[in-house]
Formats: sequence, C-alpha cells, structure tokens
Amino acid sequence: MFRPALSLIENSPSFNSLKAPARILAECAVNVSDTVAELGYDHAGPLYHKILGSAESDGAFYTNNISALMLAGLALRPDLVDWSDWSQATGLRILDPACGTGTLLMAALKTIKDRMAAATPTTPARVRQAHKTLVENSIRGLDINYQATQLAASNLTLGAPTVDYEAMHIHTMRHGPQPDGTVALGSLELLPEAVGGHKQLDFLGHVKQAAVSTRQSAVRQVPDIRGLDVVLMNPPFTNNEKHGRRFSAEVKKQVQTRKLEIKAQINAPDPSASGLIDSNSVRTFFTPLADALLRKDTGVLGKILPTTACTSTSGVDERKFLAERFHIDFVVTSHDPKCPNFSVSTTIHESLLVCRRRSTNELLRPTTFIALNRMPQTAGEVADWVAAVHAGQGHQLHRVFEWPAARVAEGDWTPCQYYDGVLAALASDIDALDVMTPLGSVALVEPGGQRLRDAFMNPRDGHAAADYPVVWTHETNERRTMRSFSDFSTEPKPAKREYATQVLWPKASRLLIACKINPQAIRVAGIHLAQPALGQPFIPVTPLPTIQAPAATLKAWCAYLNSTPAVLTLMNRRQKKLTYADYSLDQLRAIPVPDPAKCDLAPLLDAFRELGNAELLPWPRMDECSARAALDEAAAQVLGIDAAKIADWRERLVHEPTISNRPAATQPAASRSGFTSRLMSGPSLDGVEIRRDRSPMRDVTL
Repeated sequence: MFRPALSLIENSPSFNSLKAPARILAECAVNVSDTVAELGYDHAGPLYHKILGSAESDGAFYTNNISALMLAGLALRPDLVDWSDWSQATGLRILDPACGTGTLLMAALKTIKDRMAAATPTTPARVRQAHKTLVENSIRGLDINYQATQLAASNLTLGAPTVDYEAMHIHTMRHGPQPDGTVALGSLELLPEAVGGHKQLDFLGHVKQAAVSTRQSAVRQVPDIRGLDVVLMNPPFTNNEKHGRRFSAEVKKQVQTRKLEIKAQINAPDPSASGLIDSNSVRTFFTPLADALLRKDTGVLGKILPTTACTSTSGVDERKFLAERFHIDFVVTSHDPKCPNFSVSTTIHESLLVCRRRSTNELLRPTTFIALNRMPQTAGEVADWVAAVHAGQGHQLHRVFEWPAARVAEGDWTPCQYYDGVLAALASDIDALDVMTPLGSVALVEPGGQRLRDAFMNPRDGHAAADYPVVWTHETNERRTMRSFSDFSTEPKPAKREYATQVLWPKASRLLIACKINPQAIRVAGIHLAQPALGQPFIPVTPLPTIQAPAATLKAWCAYLNSTPAVLTLMNRRQKKLTYADYSLDQLRAIPVPDPAKCDLAPLLDAFRELGNAELLPWPRMDECSARAALDEAAAQVLGIDAAKIADWRERLVHEPTISNRPAATQPAASRSGFTSRLMSGPSLDGVEIRRDRSPMRDVTL
C-alpha cells in the first residue's frame, strides 16, 4: 500500500528536500495515531469507496462509523463476558466475513477496550498489550477485495502503532475466475463445509492472500473461524444484475451456477439454511454462514440489513430461520428523514439486527424494536444510547416497542416500519377481523405492469387504432378523487395479439389498486373508472364469479381502500423503500378488505356515491381531510370499530416520519410500549394491556 508513495518520494528530483518534512509528518502521525484510533473510526473506508469503483460492483456499501459503533455496542453487551477478567475479554473470537476496510472490526475493538477499561483500572502498557492480543487472536476479517483488506489490517494497528504484530487474521478470499477454469465466491465457499459440520474446514484453500503477515509463518497459521463468539457483518446486497458487473457474461453465468451449487450442497445437511437462500441475492448466503460458524450456546450475530428484509414476503424464510435459532434481541431502524440508512452511498432504508443463541427461558421474551428519531452524532452519544438500550431505559433518541416472540417466530417483524409501533399491532388486528378477507381470496389482482408492457404497445408512442384503455401514469396531483380516468389507450403488439386480447384484456376492471405508493404525496390508493382498463401503477381488481353484485362491490371496496384502516394495512406491507413502497401482486392480494359474504357493504357504497368526486388530501394531511373522515365513518360501521378510534389512527399516521417527511418529536424518557390487542383504551397508551396470544380482535372490545 505504501510502496507507491515511497517510490514517488524517492524518485522525486527534490528527494533530499522532502526528507525533513516527511520525517516530521511521520512523527506527527505516530503521535496522534493513538488518539485517532480511540475514536473507533475507519478513516480510510470513505476515501476507498470514493476512489475505487469495484466496491459498488461487488455489492459492498461502506458502513457508517457511527452505525458500526452502534451495532458493536449492542452485540457486545455488558453481560457477554466478565469484562474485568481480561483473559475472557481478549479471548473473544469475532469475525466479519465481508469486512471491507474493517469498519465493524474497528468498532468491535473499541467497544471491547472501552468495556475492559470501564470494568477495571488499567495502564497504557496494559492497554497496548490488550490491543495486540485482540488484533492477533480475537479479530478475524474476510473479504474478496485485496485493497480493502490491506486497509482493514492497517486500521487495526492504529490503536498501538508501535507494537510489532506477529500475525493477523485478515484474509483476502478467492473470488471470480480461477486458474483451473472454475470460479470462486469468496467467503461463500466456506458454506458447504461449515454447514455440513466437516471436522476440518479447508479455510486456507479458499484464501487468495493474507492482508498482513509480518512473518512468513503468519499466512500458514489457520485461524479458528468456527465456534465464534460474535459475527458482525454488513453483507453485500446488490442483486445479480449489478453484482460482479466487471465480469464477462460467461463468468457471470459461471458465478450464478456456482451459487446454485452451493445452495444445493447445503440442502441435505440443513434444508432450512438452503431454503432461505435467494440465489439472486448474495446477502442471503451470509445468514446461514454466520449461523454455522457461531457457537451453538452463546453465539451473537449483529448485522446491517435492508429494512424490507424484515417485511418482504421473500424474506420470511430468513426471518423464521433466525428466530428459530436465535433470540431476536433488537431491531433498530432510523426514522430520521435525513438519514434513514446505516451505510454510505445507498438510499434504501436499513435496520440493525442483533440476535443471540437463546435459552429455554427466553422462548417467550419479546423482541425490542427501536425507532430512532435521529442518528447519534458522536461516539460519546452512541455510548450513552447503547447504555440506555441495554439498561432498558428511555432515551431522547428513540422510541421502543416490544413485539411478542410468537409474532417474531412467524416472521412478522412489521414494527420496524413505524416510529409508532402501535400501528403495527393495529394493522395486525385489522387483518384478524372476522369480517375481513384477503383481497386475493375474493378477486383477481392482475395482470402486473410487466405483463402489460410485454403484450401491449407503449401508449405514449401513439397508435391510430388504440382501443384498449390503460392507466399508464401515476401523477398524485392529478388523481385526487376516487372516481378517476384512464390516461391512455393502446394496442396489442402484433406478435402478442392473441395473448393480449384473450388472456390479459378480460382481466381489465373498473377498480384498480395502487402498486407503487409514495406515502408523502399519494391521495388515492384505489380508483374507480367509468370503463374497464388495465394499468401499471394501478393493478386491476376483478371480483371472482362467486361475488354477488360485483359492480356495487367494486365501488364499496374503492371507498374502503381509501379509508384509514386500508392505509394502515398498506403501510404495513411496504417493500424496498419505506418512503416509496413497491408492492408485489402477492402483497396486494394479501391486503384485507371487507368480505361481502360476511358483512353489509352498504355504508361504504353510500360513501362512494356521495364522495366519489370529493378531493382527498394527501396522506400527510389525512387528519384534516373531511372526505377521509367520512370514509372512515363508513368503514367503522362495516368493520364494527368505534369511529373515534380510527380518527386516532389517522392522527398517529400523519405523525409517522415516512409519511410526514418530518423528524419525529423527541420522546420522553419512559418511551417503552408493548404489543396489545386493543392497543389503547383511549387516545393515549396509558393502562395498555400486553397480550401475548394471537386471538382475533373480536374477542375484545374495540
């Protein structure tokens, strides 16, 4: 790493004049390195990710230093070991299997040293020795990028720059095309042997080069990467389209084949691990890898993951897998509109997940969902916040909500979507109402936009015989009312005419439901047209033949889809970004609607007839919208819910940062609430009864 700089200096015409300032700079660097290292920050990482393009193509996103300290602080909890016993503390074995420039490893190192120093008096010499022991024996890092591992190794030495390190377990893993014509997938190559429980894990066979080895023997030392105490990671989550884009098409095909091989290889020893893997997402391989490498009695996993991995239908197997093998301690989500993520150079919402092997007495212990109103700004503020979380105390930075273990085990981690966790419980209870049924059980919800685009011409191109109306765009300021319009007409593609006219067009409907929602701007989630149409930002909803009075039912459902209970259940199923939800057809089919066979839809039908042309205010102003309030009155009658309660739900929703685009108000010190069936006896949460079972809402008074 330093050779090019040294070569540049040595070959400079003014080399002699550079000697003195170079020595001064070196002396200054040594003098301040202890102070810089104690911040626990990876200073090289941000620069590396700016100047090297391979990080993005590898799916690597730099972990924010503050985020790393938060995750390490939560994972390395006060009761993990006896921190006053330095042999225990320095005996911890910690791995980041996608370490990059070492941000998480540096944060772990700082957290351990801070906990040791707080537990017992120490001296500078003893701290240096502890640092050396931790770097040589405790810390393990793997990555596919050689430059990144070089930076990681350099970063780890900063805490004691005058110490000679005899070995370091930071390794560059084989990745991409190999000399024998095969391809390698970095840390993922460890999966088959780790999951299969092989007695001898062929670790060095997958290593390309050790990042740092001050002695020749260092590379030959095999670090123990099984039976780990802690795994911390921010695994790559770029899909196959972007991941490894520097490779040729043929190599990409080989990489995909190798992923499928690894998935198949672990199926026999651990079908659950194989089942959670999505071969289109590298990230999903790292969860079973961490599980296989961690201790089976006390192992701790801390990871950064997309928030929608906690909510999406595709992620339910991974969530169930984690809840079965760990107790899910914390799920932390930032609801700061200016900083909704924990990684740099990404726009998606992210969450911190901390879980540990569970004992029998923890089977019913709830999971703590933490909603941040803003991110901590300094290492000191992180330490204060972490201490409050572990002590179960309130803090001005967050709001805490506890969710039953049974819900978590089923893969229901929906509270991460809200600053006010009560909304998750409300949405869950709406789903369980006797009068409700999934939309997909009473109607066809299709075709999706891709099928529409495949079979029909782009209507923007203009066609002389455009006879098929479509809803092609979603301008929130234009669609202000439930009664709406198709904005274009189109024609089938010649090669797809039969498929377009005989398969897709019969599914055209007058009722369409939004499949893309910007909660900060949307006004209507369901629209009703004068004539049937297909759509792409809105998907047709066609009642099944068994539904009586379909025309009236469509209008009643349209009214319901724009009521607050429907808004709440739509918000409860967000994917990708919380501030721009993109729903799959399966998610839309799961949205609950009043079942015409179980209740009288007349109040909703009357509301549609009266309010179909009334302007609905955007969701951030739904509490001011008289038309929405009237729709809620009708929904309350049909669902059997007190309309005053639904008004309270409107109030809660408009204060959600992902809807309002405003920071949440700072919460008082005592800000912990728990899952409830009825949630509240009035507008406040006072006297809330915690309920652990899943009995439906009808068993209690709404």
